[in-house]
Amino acid sequence: MNLEEFKNNINIIIDDVREFAVSCPIECIILDTDISYLKSFDRLINILNEIYKNNNISINQVNDLSFNLGVFLGEMIIRENKYHWIINNNGVPVIETNKNNVISPINYIYRTITNKNKNDEDNPSKLYNDLLKLDSE
Repeated sequence: MNLEEFKNNINIIIDDVREFAVSCPIECIILDTDISYLKSFDRLINILNEIYKNNNISINQVNDLSFNLGVFLGEMIIRENKYHWIINNNGVPVIETNKNNVISPINYIYRTITNKNKNDEDNPSKLYNDLLKLDSE
């Protein structure tokens, strides 16, 4: 996948994540790409982590969800901070900041959902706040 193909699919991915969140089996979660919805996004990731820990989701499902949810998180971050997507050497979309820091929200979401020892601090809000600190140095 090249960057242009990826960017052409972002709005479809955003719509898919919104629909998924509303139909979440534990509770209906309303999401938007505005950063003010980050706590709601944290909640969705926490629910998915619990579902994973209870063996109610396959690793293939986690892979698919991580991509879409990571793109959604990435769009939240990008739209708030004017960062941009690039494709890394492994062909994975990652965010590059204005100071050339790079993060992978897709990999972060995967690790967070599959973390059997996840605590309340392991959430997308932490990634976002850590990135802001890193980018302000």
